[in-house]
Amino acid sequence: MAVMMENTLTLREFLTVRKNLEDIPETRADLWTLLCLTRTMITRLIHLKYQDIHDDEIVLPGHGKFAEKRLSSGPTIRKIVVQRRAGFPDDIYLFQSHSNRVKAVARPVTLIARLKKRPWE
Repeated sequence: MAVMMENTLTLREFLTVRKNLEDIPETRADLWTLLCLTRTMITRLIHLKYQDIHDDEIVLPGHGKFAEKRLSSGPTIRKIVVQRRAGFPDDIYLFQSHSNRVKAVARPVTLIARLKKRPWE
């Protein structure tokens, strides 16, 4: 029986995308890093609230077809969380939108953003 290998990025590919994302808002670069480190779905990460983040663990609450999921948070994840919290101390979501149109209501960032160039090129 043939076993399919999971498509994964090499470290070099990951770092290339990360470097290109540094030219756009830091939120996208941080989100990219957490996606790669946690290997979870983007919709679950963008709805992650600070109340679900603990010292060594992240709890992704269950909703819809998703069961609750617990992830350990290593030093890189903790560093991102601390930096984002310091930069936006009043945020509810780890990846909260700061655009003028949604400042009155706390909402996670949207999946679609205008990019100057594709980060993987």
